Amino acid sequence: MAQFFILFCAAVTFALMACDPRPAELMQTASAWDQAPHPAQQAQQNAKDQSVS
Repeated sequence: MAQFFILFCAAVTFALMACDPRPAELMQTASAWDQAPHPAQQAQQNAKDQSVS
């Protein structure tokens, strides 16, 4: 009985995720690789790099 319930929940979850009408492009967050670093963070990183060298 418990196995049937788990299987039923999995099937319902899959169906709801597959039928989601929202566009996927709007749900994605911006990548940190695409963002330019803040000038203060860049200066701090440069100071770190110079102290290591």
